[in-house]
Amino acid sequence: MAGRAPLLSCIALFSLALLAPTFTPSLLGFPKAKGAQQRTRSPTQLQADASGLNPFGPVVSYAKALSDAAESKGEDVAATQDMLKIKQLYQSEDFQDSLFIVTNDYNLTAVEQAESLIKLVQPLQSSVVPKFIVFLAKKNRLRGLKAICLEYIQSLYHRQSITPVTVRVAQRLTAEQLEKLKEKMREKADTDDVKIHMEVDANLIGGLQVEWGYNDPEALYAPSHGIDLSLKRILNQQVGSPSPASWPRARQRLKRDRGGLVADTAAFHPLNRFTMESETCLFLSEWEAVRGKAHAVRRKWAEDELCRQQLQIQCGSTSLQSWLSVMETQKKVFEGAAAATAQALSEVESHWRPVRLEATDGGPASWLLSAEQAKVASFKARAAQWTAAVPAGGSDLRKRQQALSDHVQGQVVSAVRGWDQAHAAAEAAWLSHHQRVEETTRAIAQDKAPPDSWLSEVRYREQARKHLSEQAAAEELLLGAASKLHDLEAERALYWQAFVEAYRVCSAADVPPPGEQHMMPAPTVQPQLQLPEVPEIPSAGGAVLQRVPAAMVAPGGLFGLGGGGWREGATLVLTIHGYLHLFYTDPKVAQTAKPEDAGPELVESDIQASVYAPMATKCVFQRRGKELILELAEPEATPPEGSPSSEKPSAAASLRKWWSGKAQEPVPRRILARLSCPDEFKELEGRCHEFVRKGHALRAATPPRVAGASPTAGYAEATAAS
Repeated sequence: MAGRAPLLSCIALFSLALLAPTFTPSLLGFPKAKGAQQRTRSPTQLQADASGLNPFGPVVSYAKALSDAAESKGEDVAATQDMLKIKQLYQSEDFQDSLFIVTNDYNLTAVEQAESLIKLVQPLQSSVVPKFIVFLAKKNRLRGLKAICLEYIQSLYHRQSITPVTVRVAQRLTAEQLEKLKEKMREKADTDDVKIHMEVDANLIGGLQVEWGYNDPEALYAPSHGIDLSLKRILNQQVGSPSPASWPRARQRLKRDRGGLVADTAAFHPLNRFTMESETCLFLSEWEAVRGKAHAVRRKWAEDELCRQQLQIQCGSTSLQSWLSVMETQKKVFEGAAAATAQALSEVESHWRPVRLEATDGGPASWLLSAEQAKVASFKARAAQWTAAVPAGGSDLRKRQQALSDHVQGQVVSAVRGWDQAHAAAEAAWLSHHQRVEETTRAIAQDKAPPDSWLSEVRYREQARKHLSEQAAAEELLLGAASKLHDLEAERALYWQAFVEAYRVCSAADVPPPGEQHMMPAPTVQPQLQLPEVPEIPSAGGAVLQRVPAAMVAPGGLFGLGGGGWREGATLVLTIHGYLHLFYTDPKVAQTAKPEDAGPELVESDIQASVYAPMATKCVFQRRGKELILELAEPEATPPEGSPSSEKPSAAASLRKWWSGKAQEPVPRRILARLSCPDEFKELEGRCHEFVRKGHALRAATPPRVAGASPTAGYAEATAAS
């Protein structure tokens, strides 16, 4: 028994040690339970970050250091405004161009680059932010300023428990509705306050769409949560429109119908689902939404690809310059050693020779001086060896790298800017067309003459096609630059192998042989991403009653000579609101247009005349044998007395008007055209006469169009005044 007592005691102590972490969580370094961790966290942290994870990393640390420094100096608000300003400047193209020049100036130190950056972002309201930028440069973290700005703003929203929310509605919400929405979103997002960003989108028809949980609370990019309570979604579900959850199953059914179910993991990719959704566009509003989404995705890819190319070009050029600088440094070292040794030897000889006795010290002096002169010659030979060891082709490679850099910074960046401008123009044209449609709806409801919404649609289609053309051109330039960059990187890898071998041969020190750790990896080909494609734009025939080919009267040449004949290739378009337009497209442009059933796409600049049929005072359809001629005209408005239009123009004004051409002249309100098909002529005659009969009631209430007014202006403004 006495021998078993120590053994039992040891077993008891060992068991107690195993059970100790159960009662003491912090003992022996064991972590606390999840519930205990959540109880120790503040309520603000729980509301700001429901993941239960603590942020870490250098970006978070530097952002927190700036926040603590601003709080200790009492400059919280000023520092926040400065960081917001810097964050917005990073999104500016002009600032990016200026910053690129600063960061690529290798004559500047890191601190000098930081000082130049501070000058670019001036004026700043705080004293902490400029010092912080210099501090980042000293720590070699200046390139992380953009990420630190984002983290600083994110942590600010988290600390104050503010959640940005985007609300899209068909009609603008009232103040009472906004307050109710804020109250609901505080509970939904589990936050103290919400920041509402309201957008009006008439395509929703009714209801609203809510998004929150943004990665960037200021730019409102990449929401993680959303609710769609719009009437558009409800109607799509009722008419059998496929939901996002059914897209993969629909693709599998399609493959099964074609013969055999093939496993395709790409069918579940979000870009593929986007493409499937875009294939079902039947209305112009849906197509515009798809175009906007596709632009956002493709523009993000273009931005990432452009940044990748710029960084790769900068890295390759700097690396090549550094390699050649090493060779140049070695050459200068031996040249300097030779010059210094020769000068020192000359000084020694000048002091030694006058007092030297040749009988006793002549032989040793001759040997020593010869040895030093041989060393000088050896240094010069080593310098020449380093000069000759530079691999051939480095200068040419640098020139091509610089040429590619200039191409990317010039043509590619300009093409991307043109792409953005075309997208903005398309969005503005769509907004104008949407407003024109609303004006048309109100005018019809009030029994007034509506404006021509179809012509605004023509303008939008022209801008949308231009946007797609600019997009294709920019992407083609990006892909071409990527191919050239790949070839240059492959050539640079081969140049590095030659450089390593030359350096190993010329270096007097022991240099390790060129193994795997010294070799540059071969450049990889960038994978081809499946970017969303925009489907064919829906047909433009929804607002067109009739579209027929015609011949127009050829305009006169210089000083009115050479006109009067018929010119084929014109197009007559009659809209559902009674507008008759005469278009003439250049035959070269018409041949390059895509052939469709409705003919080539029309552009607003090709309009030659416009007549509002209900207000026409002349509507004549003549049959002269085989010639079918129509003539419609509105009354010409007489300008008021005393106006510049009623005065006789001077000779200089007449010359300027002749020199400016058609751009300064109003669209004629008289159409004289010839048709070739009797059936189309008869159909157009009946419709025009019907519009003229309907227009008798409008003539008393609606004044004629103002002289020089655009056909898109219609009569909405005039009827509003009456």
